Amino acid sequence: STDADLFDTVTAAALTEQHRCVVASAKPLVREQALQHGARGERVLFEVVSTPMLGGDGTVQGVLGVARDITERKAAQEKIRRLSQIYAALSQCNQAIVHSATESELFNQICLDAVRFGGMKMAWIGLVDPATQAVHVAASFGDGAQTYLHDMRVSADPAQPGGRGPTGSAIRLGQAVWCQDFAHDPATAAWRKLGA
Repeated sequence: STDADLFDTVTAAALTEQHRCVVASAKPLVREQALQHGARGERVLFEVVSTPMLGGDGTVQGVLGVARDITERKAAQEKIRRLSQIYAALSQCNQAIVHSATESELFNQICLDAVRFGGMKMAWIGLVDPATQAVHVAASFGDGAQTYLHDMRVSADPAQPGGRGPTGSAIRLGQAVWCQDFAHDPATAAWRKLGA
């Protein structure tokens, strides 16, 4: 059977190209290939090893392909990478605390470090106005920060629509509130359009 008999058109073309490279170089080739797999069609990441099969005269007679599911291993590696980024950002933020002379300098440096070392797209720090409970941006850094924050309305008051999200909840509870899926969490509905 051919790759086209076993896989979708795009995957088959990628594997066929990999096999052509192996035939041309007569050397093994290892690549990662994402495939839709299983009854539910979940995305699975495979390590595909293509090895030339040599004839008695040393010419390539065919290609042996072996695929190994590396989805879990890659997920574990990604988790370690993300944790390393977070620890690097925390380390930099600790340095900012020690070296910053003013609150403004500290807040700006924290936002910068969260993006540069933490792998975030954007970071911002807000302060609560005690009279109105509105959260005002004190510092920000990153892609789209000015656009996102310009029209954003956040409050610590749960009676306000802008007070029912993660930021307002964190302020009222006095603890971290994690939103793992901004695009689908009901608490972030008021900010989705801006976030997009």
